[in-house]
Amino acid sequence: MRKISIFAVLAALCVSGAFAEDSAAQLAKDAAALSNEGKHDDARQKFEAAVKLDSSNASLHLNLGFVYMKLKQHDKATSSLEAAVKLDGKLLAAHKALAFLYEEAAMQAPAPKVPKEDFKKAQKEWAAVVELSTDPFEIDMAKKHLARIAEQLK
Repeated sequence: MRKISIFAVLAALCVSGAFAEDSAAQLAKDAAALSNEGKHDDARQKFEAAVKLDSSNASLHLNLGFVYMKLKQHDKATSSLEAAVKLDGKLLAAHKALAFLYEEAAMQAPAPKVPKEDFKKAQKEWAAVVELSTDPFEIDMAKKHLARIAEQLK
């Protein structure tokens, strides 16, 4: 019978990721703590690393998008939130954040060239909020945004 060294077993486990210190879940937990402390750039780095390890996790993309929003990196926030929605179309928080980002982009555009495309994207996201939410206040808010966008698109 062959003896297997405990070090060989531990090395195999480390290579397999069983003891990986930087698992996506641990990185996300650390990132959330950093964000709660107001250390958004540090949180961004951790969430970015977590997404690299688990790119199919919609929640990681969602939280990375929120951190980008806090850092005022709206293009990156939009990309992360779009990835979250693509992975999980029922992720209400992602739809709501995208709706705000698209609507804000449309409202901040120069007056003669208000991009209707951004309003249309916002409209789609607010409609998703109405469909997915169970909160009457949130649904009412989304409907008010939809009415305002409809006026802008006339």
